[in-house]
Amino acid sequence: MTHRGLKLKVVGLLFIAVLTVSLAGNLLPVDRAAAQGYPTATVNTGALNVRSGPGVGYGVQTSIPRGTAATLLARNADTSWVQIQLSSGLFGWVNARYLATTYPLYSLPIGSGSQPVQATATVTSYALNIRSGPGISYTRVTAVYRGTGLILLARNSDASWVRVTLPDGSYPGWVNSGYISTTYPLVSLPVEYVTQP
Repeated sequence: MTHRGLKLKVVGLLFIAVLTVSLAGNLLPVDRAAAQGYPTATVNTGALNVRSGPGVGYGVQTSIPRGTAATLLARNADTSWVQIQLSSGLFGWVNARYLATTYPLYSLPIGSGSQPVQATATVTSYALNIRSGPGISYTRVTAVYRGTGLILLARNSDASWVRVTLPDGSYPGWVNSGYISTTYPLVSLPVEYVTQP
């Protein structure tokens, strides 16, 4: 083999090695935040909701089981919520009391969550009763009509009824969710339990 042929072979092998390492770096999931020395924590409850911001007013992005590891990125002002990154790359906020870590959470930088999306809906039936509780056995508060806007506040356990108010805050009560239209996922509303009448 000539000197030139050997040189080309070495350059070719180096090129293949660099290409292989480059592709492997793009194909393998790498937790860059963890690699950069960010602290981690583990979920210490049965299932933990990961929300789009620091509070229950923010939508649920996913739920993670006990033992799931997460990278800690930031906290809210009173350290009750922590921004995390999962190994999948998903970012979100979780209630700090459900994380096990030896890292002092107050040492995390204060992050800014986006403002919670206000959950709204529109009445789709000709007339819809707003009731004092989640069911037809509760007293009627008022009736609202097709096209009326509502603010969604909470739901019952199966989201068949939602607690609402009119946009001006008047007539708080419950409506059957089958007669409203919304793009907001009703299961993301907090569950509220009401005693039977």
